[in-house]
Amino acid sequence: MNFKTLHQELDFNCMDEAGIEDDTTNHFVRGTNHSVACIHQFSSNQELGKQPRWPLNDKREKCQWRCVSINLLRDNRDEVRRHYVRIRGFSPQVKPLSPYLCIFRFLKATAKVWDTATDRNPSHRSLMKSDEFVFADMEIVDIVPAGQF
Repeated sequence: MNFKTLHQELDFNCMDEAGIEDDTTNHFVRGTNHSVACIHQFSSNQELGKQPRWPLNDKREKCQWRCVSINLLRDNRDEVRRHYVRIRGFSPQVKPLSPYLCIFRFLKATAKVWDTATDRNPSHRSLMKSDEFVFADMEIVDIVPAGQF
């Protein structure tokens, strides 16, 4: 797998971070504004041409900026739902609250999943897409209204 796009203009390798692995077994969640999934909804801030609102000071922050924020879904639906409700309060780009939650899994190992859990969001993961990644490498399991998740 190549990650040249992910590493553009970086002088270090994000793959050196701990907790990065292939994951074609688990299900994940991403908030979306649409009831139909498309590749654009799985674009990183970098891919969308956004600029950070604060300085990215270390390697971890710089790598995460280039990833797609997702949540690991196991028996933690309430935790994941609370996260999406909570982020509405401090993340202007998410307002209004994403009306849908997309549940998906990876069919092929053309992306890496990085464990970027925090105390506030223990299920947080960062999706690192390889240059070979295509939307067909994912299975959309379901898209549900956030209020029914």
